[in-house]
Amino acid sequence: FVLVMQFPGLQEEAERPQHRKLFRKQLKYGTAGFRDVADALPMDSVFFRMGIVAALRSKAVGASVGVMVTASHNPPADNGIKIVDFDGGMLAPFVEPICEEIANAGSEGFHDLVVDIASRMAKQGRTGDGNGQATKFRGSVVLGCDTRESSARLTRCVERGVEAVGARVENYGLLTTPQVHHIVRMQNSAELVDLGMCRVSWASEEGFYQMLLEGLAELVETSSKPVIPPILVDCAGGVGAVQLAKIQARLQRILRTTVDIVNPADDPNTLNSNCGAEFVQKGRRAAHGLRHQDVVTRRLPEENLHELHLVSFDGDADRIVFHTWRDDSDWQLLDGDKIAALLGSFLGKELAAAGIQVG
Repeated sequence: FVLVMQFPGLQEEAERPQHRKLFRKQLKYGTAGFRDVADALPMDSVFFRMGIVAALRSKAVGASVGVMVTASHNPPADNGIKIVDFDGGMLAPFVEPICEEIANAGSEGFHDLVVDIASRMAKQGRTGDGNGQATKFRGSVVLGCDTRESSARLTRCVERGVEAVGARVENYGLLTTPQVHHIVRMQNSAELVDLGMCRVSWASEEGFYQMLLEGLAELVETSSKPVIPPILVDCAGGVGAVQLAKIQARLQRILRTTVDIVNPADDPNTLNSNCGAEFVQKGRRAAHGLRHQDVVTRRLPEENLHELHLVSFDGDADRIVFHTWRDDSDWQLLDGDKIAALLGSFLGKELAAAGIQVG
């Protein structure tokens, strides 16, 4: 396996002041990618280099990959970055050591390091089995970010990293993390289009809404309980509020109820502050704006409180919990474990109704 790549101007780009590595800390790429205090580290060099890794991964697999700039449920001063693999899932584990290697490397000899990494990634291929084949794919990276003050600056670092190795970048600006995963998966799903399981038009932000709303409409039509109570959505002061606002009117028409946004993205400093899915689930208490006194004042008399549906996203809207008030002292939480149990029960009933035995 022989692959020789050269990236003119890359060494100079890596040595620009905003791209130079200025920290000694050894970074680890975890489930959430890289996360730290954005300006204290600073993280600019990390984001530039992850743009390079994303582009090289795209070249190696011959398909789009994604990058999400977010620190999810972390405080506003933090930021992070994670790569979405070509299948719309998390980055393949065998690529994570490469992320750490390049993020922690110095500037000297950086071009040669990237050339070596490009060769190794091409050989790894899609599955890491060492049987990868060189592709002529230029490389394409879908890029999204959350509402943090540092996100716009760090997103530009990613763009410059992608372009430094000759790949193209599709910067969608503000997106939720699930939207980035969705767009990447749909861009690389020609076989699903051929099978009629998805549409080419779904490979976009609007396509995400289209798929979601059409599915929801079909579900509501088959529901045995067509009357849906009012819904209050705690958006944690994050990007979920921006995106939910775009479909709020359409959601309300489909559900035939009100969908109100609580904790909007008006002030970056309020992100995840006493609100959001992480705050609710870990603290076992209602978010700001959905406390008992907030809900009573906002919506229904005491005797009808239990009819409200309360929802909390986290800062990048990839986590969700449901909760409700029975009375002023009885707050009920439906977290991920309980949601999974309900989903399992539902699927079991549907399989039984279809005469399908499992196990």
